[in-house]
Amino acid sequence: MSFTPILVSSALEGRLRARAAAAGVSVETYLERIAREDQEAEEELESLALEGLHSGDPIDVGSGYWEGLPSRGLPSQWFNFTLMRNHPDRC
Repeated sequence: MSFTPILVSSALEGRLRARAAAAGVSVETYLERIAREDQEAEEELESLALEGLHSGDPIDVGSGYWEGLPSRGLPSQWFNFTLMRNHPDRC
């Protein structure tokens, strides 16, 4: 196995060492775990996106759709964030 050195700030190095120690593994093993979990999360996200894409017929999403979200049980915080992001003139 070959190794490639990477440069990180001393603050980041300290956090990596502390988290690796808390997990009871070496920094190398900890970084491998992070990389593997990141890859798995990316694959899961892609799978969920494809599942959503193929989940049924498309719907028409106009302003009435977005304004009706709270009545369909979505959290108001999500609705308010989406409204502020997409329609700041309405807030």
